[in-house]
Amino acid sequence: MQKNLAYETADRGVFDYNLSGEEFGTFSNFRNFDGKQKDIVCLGAAQTFGRFSHNPFPALVEDNSEYSVANFGWGGVGDYEYNAPDFLDYINSSKLCVYQVNSGRSTKNFDETFGFEKTLIADRVPKLIDLYQNNFSDFELKFDKNKEEYLNSVKDLIQQIKVPILFVFIAKHCLDDVDEMNVLDGRPMELIWNFPQLVTKQMVEEITKGYEIGCFKQSKITRLPKPIPGIASPQNNKIFATSNYYPDQTTHYDVAEFVITKIKNTL
Repeated sequence: MQKNLAYETADRGVFDYNLSGEEFGTFSNFRNFDGKQKDIVCLGAAQTFGRFSHNPFPALVEDNSEYSVANFGWGGVGDYEYNAPDFLDYINSSKLCVYQVNSGRSTKNFDETFGFEKTLIADRVPKLIDLYQNNFSDFELKFDKNKEEYLNSVKDLIQQIKVPILFVFIAKHCLDDVDEMNVLDGRPMELIWNFPQLVTKQMVEEITKGYEIGCFKQSKITRLPKPIPGIASPQNNKIFATSNYYPDQTTHYDVAEFVITKIKNTL
């Protein structure tokens, strides 16, 4: 969970993520976790974690329902990383799992599949777009290989979860925008650039068949004041530009409302 620690360091002075300590072992560095068994477990990446949000949706669900909630949001997590005895025992001792559809870049062998072992993180998406636009047949081969691994990883984890599951899909685009029938239209940005990258409508439908799913389209960007050390007045603050890669606060409220409505019919 090193990514969560990186968020805490980078965003200090604006957001207090209140990460759990090393004494919790496997469950260290999760947001607001006290080590106790919770009724609801939320799995997902930084969107579930709630980067750039004072009130992430797992906390909102807990505050506005009778259920306790564990936020196991983990920056950049791959579904295979939850497929471990400690996590599975904890999840299966809960009453409900809220499961965020994660990025197609979170597979164990993504870098190897796309040949990115020596590529800087900031350069990977531009290289993907270049591959898509200039050598689509090669892109398609790599995409299909990564897609197979992604689906196998997600399905394997889902099969291990014995409690009811609610899915949430958070993106800057609708699922229809990444329909595989339309990926040859020369506009790869939704599929490649925006979270969850390299995940198509058909992949989501295959994963969530038979399950409840809520889809949420996040807003473009939010700007917040970032305190200057030693200066308390907001008038003297710099502007802190949050990334539109993460849901804004309104989206967190929307996700929480969906989950609260659905758990009334589930638990």
